[in-house]
Amino acid sequence: MVGTNLTAVRYIYPRFSSPQLTSHDGFDTVLKGVELSSPNHVLVAMWWMEGVREGLGFIVDPDEQFYDDEALQLVDVTSENRWTVIRASTPVSSALSWHLPDDEAPKCAWSFRLNFESGLSVTVALGDVDEAGVGLTYQPDSVAVIFDETVAQRYRILASSESAWGSELA
Repeated sequence: MVGTNLTAVRYIYPRFSSPQLTSHDGFDTVLKGVELSSPNHVLVAMWWMEGVREGLGFIVDPDEQFYDDEALQLVDVTSENRWTVIRASTPVSSALSWHLPDDEAPKCAWSFRLNFESGLSVTVALGDVDEAGVGLTYQPDSVAVIFDETVAQRYRILASSESAWGSELA
């Protein structure tokens, strides 16, 4: 995804849910994940679980059969204000944050970030809005799309030594 502007963004929901854009101060919440499209590739970052392994799963260039097999539906958010500003800039780097979801599990990614030439960033992390409706709390089967660097840096979970901001990939 680094090096070419995003052309489309879609949020991913279970097929039998009632999808709605849920925006909060500095972040959106989504039930399953995010699909990011560029001229070269499509990257899906979504909640994934296999046994005791739980984290963000990544799928590159999925076909429509993938969405049918997983019983998913997509909601286009490309023209939402937050995404319009981000799509105007080129991604220049990425980062991950890891966690240990269980004593028996290997390290799994729980947060993924793209940094843009404009200085903006977007972080996709496991989580949901907290009970007060203002911050984030760890919810492994929901995804938060964080647009505010401060929110990403402050968002921490017990199973990780890093915040959602993570560490840049080399």
